[in-house]
Amino acid sequence: MESGLGNWIPGAQSQIPDACHILPLCTDKFLQGPLDRLSEFDDPCRQVGHEFLDLSREHVMGLGSAVKSPIAVQTTRDPLATGETVIREKVSEFLGTYIEHQWDPETEILITAGPQQALQIILDTFINPGEKVLLTDPCPRHHHHLASFHGAQIQWLSLRQEEGRLKFSEREMKYLMQKSKLAIFSLPSNPMGGCFHEDDLATISVLASKNRCLLFWDTSLMTLSMGEKIHHPDALRQMREQSLFGGCMGPAFGPMASQAGWLCASSRILSPCKTLVQMQMRIPGLQEQFALAEAIKSCNTTEHSNLLQRLRQNRSHAYQRLCAMGFEPYWPQAGCHFWIPIWQKLVCSSDMTNQFATRSQVLVSRGDLNGPSGNAYVRVSYGVDESRLDEALRRMAIQMNGESQLPAASKLAA
Repeated sequence: MESGLGNWIPGAQSQIPDACHILPLCTDKFLQGPLDRLSEFDDPCRQVGHEFLDLSREHVMGLGSAVKSPIAVQTTRDPLATGETVIREKVSEFLGTYIEHQWDPETEILITAGPQQALQIILDTFINPGEKVLLTDPCPRHHHHLASFHGAQIQWLSLRQEEGRLKFSEREMKYLMQKSKLAIFSLPSNPMGGCFHEDDLATISVLASKNRCLLFWDTSLMTLSMGEKIHHPDALRQMREQSLFGGCMGPAFGPMASQAGWLCASSRILSPCKTLVQMQMRIPGLQEQFALAEAIKSCNTTEHSNLLQRLRQNRSHAYQRLCAMGFEPYWPQAGCHFWIPIWQKLVCSSDMTNQFATRSQVLVSRGDLNGPSGNAYVRVSYGVDESRLDEALRRMAIQMNGESQLPAASKLAA
């Protein structure tokens, strides 16, 4: 026991409380995870000083009201393993409105603790350690983290974006799918904010079918569409026969709404996932499930329409300001972030974020956590209230362009 990996892996004891007592009992799989990078992942509870302006968050802040569970749920029973029936019905109705396909709430919808758990369930159900999984470059950071920690061999598919449309090499995708058991996508894309054209979705479906490759689509950003037409993969019948679809309302409605989401698939594919959840008893609480229902209800309100309008205005304003600093950000169709190339600045992602934090007291996200190419990018949120966004951009401009003639903004409340 005393000779376990936890006694000699660098950084392990500093990352885990009371490590000297528990690490010898941990499995090699756990200890070989990226323990030294835990501090780099977004912590929704972290606190920064009032002098910092945070453009690094995953969700919208200050543009609308974050949802809460509407009532204190009083019950003496445990939650259903597949999610409360009324919540699954609301998810089915919501998806039917957004994608014009209504999943069967009884057999085709599983309530999860957000899209991270949805992906973890899929990996645990279908992927053995050592089997190959296709990820897009770039991808959401939790896609990379979960697949790596699971022990999958990651194959990277390069994505590029042109005027909001995601592009890829069909030849490269065909080659990678021949060797992959699962391909993982986000749509709209996180972190780029782009979308696939309907023809590209059809190509992906055909290649996956020919190579017997399962598909997982993370659709968590779909409620932050800026009005442009989004082609949803679950609207295609052939795609539904070989895909699982996960999502949540968190990016638009705050951290509470991120703690419950859904996993949808045909009953043939979803059945083993439901069995695994029942065995592991990893069930979101009733409070979180009813917060999800409240977020779904809020999605059709005037307040949410106003939030999207403010996001569109922030996007246009921030894009112009970032271009004036010499950046060339990708134009997002959805989401609340810009994906910004920085290789022209001859600086890596971590150095750029450190410079903004130390010199300008503005927090932006590193890109190197989003895939191999991410070291040449940073991610900047425009999903904050207008006064904070304007002040953050002013500070960044001073650093990048020396615009000291800009008037100092009034002090913002913490």
